[in-house]
Amino acid sequence: MSFIVNKEKLKDNFLKHIRNERVKEFEKLDIEYQRADEVNDASAKATIIQKKNELRDFPATITTGSFEGWNDLKAMWPTGSIPNIPRQWQL
Repeated sequence: MSFIVNKEKLKDNFLKHIRNERVKEFEKLDIEYQRADEVNDASAKATIIQKKNELRDFPATITTGSFEGWNDLKAMWPTGSIPNIPRQWQL
């Protein structure tokens, strides 16, 4: 018996979890940015801006053609940007 993976639904579920965790990371980065702004640390601010842009851009990189199934998506979790991985998406 075989089954067909609904890749669109799987992608939507994956991105929903990414976006939920991404909000938490944005909140942390906003605080870091304010602290860097207080001390006028341009380098830290640039790094934070880069991280925030990576978080914003990541969902656009996931298409139904970029994975075959559940395990492929698990491997695509951006652990460098979003370290808190929900249990169902852990390898």
